[in-house]
Order: sequence, then C-alpha cells, then structure tokens
Amino acid sequence: ESLLIYHLFSVFSDDYELIKTQDFLGEDLDVGERELKDDIITRLSEDTAAVVALQKLEIPVELDNQGVLVYGIFDGYPADGVLEPGDVIVEINGERVENAERAAEILVSTSPGDTLTLGIKELNEDFFAEEDGDAIPEELWSGEREVQLQTVWEEELEKPVIGVAMRDFFTYT
Repeated sequence: ESLLIYHLFSVFSDDYELIKTQDFLGEDLDVGERELKDDIITRLSEDTAAVVALQKLEIPVELDNQGVLVYGIFDGYPADGVLEPGDVIVEINGERVENAERAAEILVSTSPGDTLTLGIKELNEDFFAEEDGDAIPEELWSGEREVQLQTVWEEELEKPVIGVAMRDFFTYT
C-alpha cells in the first residue's frame, strides 16, 4: 500500500519523517470517531454532487433540508466542548433552521453576549457505516438535545459567532 512507500522514503531520505497520528493530532484523538465524521461529510459531499448532476440532466430531484451540519469547531469559542462535528442544528431560539444560510442570518442578527438556544439532532452513526451487504438502519437520527451558547464578536469577520464551521444537511429523492 502507499504507506509502505512513505515508510521507505522516511528510511532513505531526510525529506520524509513518519510520526504517529496520535502525536500529530493529539492525545485525545479518537481515530474511529473522526473517520466516521469524515465519512458523513464525504457522503454529504457525494450527495451534493449527485444532486447537481441530476439537476443538470433535468431529472427531478426533491431535497429535504434537515438542518445545518456542524463539521468543525474552533478552539476557545462558545461551541467548543458543547457541540461536536456531526451534530445537526435544527432550531435556533425556537425557529426551525433548514440551511446554513438561514443559520448565518440568525447569528449575524444577534449581539455579542446574546444567548442562543440550539435544537440539536444527533446523527445515527450506523446509518452512515459501511454494512457490507447488511441492511442499513432507516432511522437517520439517534438522539436530540438542546444547548445554550452565547455569541462572541469575531473581529476578523466583523460579526458575532459561536465558533463552528457548518454546511447544509439534506436528504434527497
């Protein structure tokens, strides 16, 4: 596999150095959990590409916007330690949030220090796991919860934030 090639490069060349994943990404890394979150994001990207292709072919596609997928959390911001990559924000202050654009509009309309109540749904990880021919669970969600976060002012962006990277989360037929 390609890992063998990199190992050989590290032995015979000073330009390559192998280090353990845990040493690079930190002691608290749960590799399996991170890979699953990456699989979810990859599948969503593939679904986006499929929808665009079907629309270009003028094949009817019905989107069902499910909320906003949190795919990154920035250290030291209010979402740090409260939200996790793979969480889906479905409500902000009681308002249903169907896409990232609407979530961003709500965030921008707040003032630094405002408290937001977020409705979160948790993805059923088995739904996204490779099952090797076994039936994939039909239930998309494994749980839900409500969290409260305060917005903070982000000087570089000149707007209030909670410290997440997000994108639309949808299913389609």
